Amino acid sequence: MKRRYIYLATVFSLSLFGCLKDKPNNDFTKIGTVVEMPYSGKGFFSSDAITSLNDTIEMDFTVNIASANVLTTPVQVTVAVDPSLVDTYNAYDTSVHYEVLPDNAFSFDATPITIPPGSRLDTLHVTFYRSVLDPSKSYMLPIVIKDASGHTISGNMGVHYYHFIGNPIAGSYTSEWIRYNNAAGTGTPAFDVTDVSIFSPITPTTISVPSGSPMHYLVSFTNTGGVLSNFTVAFAAGEDAANGIKVTGGPTIILADPVAGKYEFNFTYDNLAGGLRNITDKFTK
Repeated sequence: MKRRYIYLATVFSLSLFGCLKDKPNNDFTKIGTVVEMPYSGKGFFSSDAITSLNDTIEMDFTVNIASANVLTTPVQVTVAVDPSLVDTYNAYDTSVHYEVLPDNAFSFDATPITIPPGSRLDTLHVTFYRSVLDPSKSYMLPIVIKDASGHTISGNMGVHYYHFIGNPIAGSYTSEWIRYNNAAGTGTPAFDVTDVSIFSPITPTTISVPSGSPMHYLVSFTNTGGVLSNFTVAFAAGEDAANGIKVTGGPTIILADPVAGKYEFNFTYDNLAGGLRNITDKFTK
């Protein structure tokens, strides 16, 4: 299980530059008290993407009271899931269509929290269960400040848009990794290993999948009304150097058949110790 913590050493300073869609250097003596969730809203949408491949994913986020001075009275804040914001977001950004995250795919307590006098922060937790989701679909869980005991709710940092990106070829595949200890790929393979690999969505038309060797294929395609075509494959720039090898050819597509759920890629590399390698990775849904 992976947990993401957001540490806010200077949350109040951040608040001076980010609340209410106002100009920088907000004067809270005039604005009053603002309740916010730092690093939330449309401006931080990408940071709310759920990219972990763990079955159980635990996220923490913070509620902050931004004001000229710490308050001398407690503030009760209600934070809750608001499924209606999924349609609102879909209308705002039509590049990806999100579905409401199913109830069995997360756990979150929407009971009010109380921030005591002299304090500004409280931390909440939400847990996601990836295994119950269809990886070909995109999902969203909007978590919003519903009530702040009469104080102003931030206009641009009042919603966490937690979301999963779906992709029609995403999911679990049986994989076969074949390595020849020569550049031509001739003779008997040095390795021929069967395993399970995950096609992980990066966007609705790009996935990442690991090779049996230390590289990740980035597979992109065109989706025309559910018909997938124009497949391409690449490596991230510099990934070979980061892994201590040098790619000398490829990657190339040998097979990309989304109907049958079969893909096959090949590349060659130099291990920088005098060893040339020829790699073929096969994936079957």
